[in-house]
Amino acid sequence: MALFKKKKEAAVSSAKEKPRAPRYECKAYIRINGLEGQAVLRNISIGGFQMESKIYALLEEGRVYHIFVAPKDFADVASFEVNVEIRWVQISISSFTVGLAVIPPILDKNFEKYIEYITLYNRKG
Repeated sequence: MALFKKKKEAAVSSAKEKPRAPRYECKAYIRINGLEGQAVLRNISIGGFQMESKIYALLEEGRVYHIFVAPKDFADVASFEVNVEIRWVQISISSFTVGLAVIPPILDKNFEKYIEYITLYNRKG
């Protein structure tokens, strides 16, 4: 009974928390600490994103990494690099998922252009 109650409380408290900015999903080529290849970027915003891949990488929660992202060609946005802090890591049999917070200041303006593109693209669709 106590376990169920704790799970329910966690769900209620997380439901109250709202993202600071709209969040979207896209695919990109990424490179971060040994992980190199196709990944899905979920919940992407100027403050961070969730990355899902079938490739595993050794990433530690709380640690800062430099990530390279090459958007799909149709995005018409150049590749960019950004520093991120690993907030959480989830590993399953079929995927490797990581929550990343972007570390300001963002020096690569292409990241901001990519967020603008993804936002406009999703509003049209």
